Amino acid sequence: MDLKQTMKLMGGNFRILNTVCVPEERLQAVRELEAWASQSQALGLQVAGGQPANADQRRQFRQGMIDLRRQIAVLETALESVDQVGASAALTRLNEIRKRNHELFIPK
Repeated sequence: MDLKQTMKLMGGNFRILNTVCVPEERLQAVRELEAWASQSQALGLQVAGGQPANADQRRQFRQGMIDLRRQIAVLETALESVDQVGASAALTRLNEIRKRNHELFIPK
């Protein structure tokens, strides 16, 4: 599986987190999101057109994935604790990180 396929699967989990209210389903989605984020981080950045990523792009990608995975852990903890306010705040922050990373790496 390549990075693009993995990111699509992550997108599916984001949609679930943003639309489903059943706690068990949200917790399952966040755990799957962590697994896909881990795989994405391991795959590394792949630049369009077959060009290798430069050192700065690789550094930004790594840091973006670290930030994303940390926030996934915060969200998971909030969901496990049935902390709806904390989960909502964590999901908002997670979406902000996702948007920032897409602005850096998704071609327009």
